[in-house]
Amino acid sequence: MSKDSGSLRFSALFVVGFLCLCGRHRHILGQEKKPGQTGTPQEEPQDKGRPSNAEGYDGYLTVLDVKYIPPDGGAGQALEIQFDLSDDIPKGCIIRLSIDLDGLPEEETTYTLKDESRKALSLTWKFSKRLALREYQLRTHVDLEKQSSAVQKLIRQDVKRFPPKSAPWSWYAKTFTLGTEEDAIRERDEICETYTSFMNRLLENLSEFAEKMDQAHQGEDLASGGTLDTKKFESYVKEWREKQGAIQKEVLTFQAKESGMVQKSAGAYRRLLVFSQMVSKRSTQLQKEVADKYKATDPNPTVKDFDRKYKPRVEPRLLENTYESIHQILGCPRDEGEAEPETEPEEGSEAPSGEPKEEAKDVPEKEETQPEVPPEKPAPSDNAKKKTAPNKVKK
Repeated sequence: MSKDSGSLRFSALFVVGFLCLCGRHRHILGQEKKPGQTGTPQEEPQDKGRPSNAEGYDGYLTVLDVKYIPPDGGAGQALEIQFDLSDDIPKGCIIRLSIDLDGLPEEETTYTLKDESRKALSLTWKFSKRLALREYQLRTHVDLEKQSSAVQKLIRQDVKRFPPKSAPWSWYAKTFTLGTEEDAIRERDEICETYTSFMNRLLENLSEFAEKMDQAHQGEDLASGGTLDTKKFESYVKEWREKQGAIQKEVLTFQAKESGMVQKSAGAYRRLLVFSQMVSKRSTQLQKEVADKYKATDPNPTVKDFDRKYKPRVEPRLLENTYESIHQILGCPRDEGEAEPETEPEEGSEAPSGEPKEEAKDVPEKEETQPEVPPEKPAPSDNAKKKTAPNKVKK
């Protein structure tokens, strides 16, 4: 065996051994993630409900029943929980409950054991915010520092039930699904209506702008005698951008107001952000065409919340495809007689600063190049329509 081949064999054996060792240590330390896992691996529950990073104690809350109460009128979502407590939980103990998703709490509340009864207890839990209808884990904790001095003393004395090293004695009490299938369908329809409303408002605003630019082209408005009134032109552009910026701000802040809904539809929401930028970018193209015709300066008034960061050139076909792809991601029911879109979007393929994957063929790298439009399909216009707004977007 040559010296070089011997060195290569030694290097290969070293690498294999190193990788095996790393894999073994990840398994021992609980750091090996499951596919699709987003929570902290050490916080994953074991089969009996104890987190994998704790030991030496058993569950102290047994869930008997969980009932979801959907929002009704002005009231929000709620949960009714029936449960038993272990006999060694001291009277006056405060138990913190959390609804976890991927190891992270979405909602929290507390329950105080006020008497000696520990069987068939109940709690009505009204949520502080809206949660998406999906699978969650009900988790319990006993925070020592939040207990009364008398309860703290009893907890410290019972080291079998409450081993000090395992505080706050977390326990995954139950995995449950929030809502029924009917509730999930209603939620999907609501999400579809909300996102469609955002897109239609953006397109209606663009339609108004496109119509005004057409009038300027024809010399019917903002221009007279072959000359563009630059002051009026810039004033209109600024006024329109203020309206557009207000809608874009609504889209941007929607994730804070309805975090559960956005969490459930994250891929569609990212595309919605991109869609709002596309509409803004389209407006800059239309106004530049007017300014170029009259050999005038293209105005660029700074307006808060007006976002045109989308860089590629935007044509009506791209707006139409993005509109349809958002509906596809959400699983929105199609109107009777509505044709299937040409492309199938992939969930999670979106990014706020880039174009959707399936639409890349419609976006040229250079702004001067026009995207190809299939000859068998008529080119859309910029005029907005409620249900099929994109196929009426004016050129």
